[in-house]
Amino acid sequence: MSGQLLIVDGHNALLGLKRFAISHHQNSTHARAELVDWLSRYQSVSDDAVLIIFDGTGTTRHVQQGDEGEAMVIYAKGGESADAVVEQLTEKQTKRRAVLVASNDRSIQNAVIDSGADSLSLRALELKVETQLASWRNHWAVQSD
Repeated sequence: MSGQLLIVDGHNALLGLKRFAISHHQNSTHARAELVDWLSRYQSVSDDAVLIIFDGTGTTRHVQQGDEGEAMVIYAKGGESADAVVEQLTEKQTKRRAVLVASNDRSIQNAVIDSGADSLSLRALELKVETQLASWRNHWAVQSD
């Protein structure tokens, strides 16, 4: 894979992006599924791999690997914050590939930059994803004419 690894602070994205915030307050499970779907669509039309991290409650980390082309979701284990998982995975993955972390949390932004990764605000993430999706739609609209 030639792209970078995009790690998204899931809960931060649900609250920080208007497109998911209202839905999150009404039905957090549905909002989480919408976020995963949105980022999976991005992954399927880009060269990037997407990893979404949420807080969890289990005794171990729970990993949901979607079908090919879908984003991977990791739930932190109980007593472990999603922030800590983001930081650990970023530090480990920057040794292997370019990593970009999306969060509005300043402490995460600072930690991932210290690990050698790049940081992206949620607004910048939204622009990146929507630009890529629009480019893909335009490409296929031209192809079908």
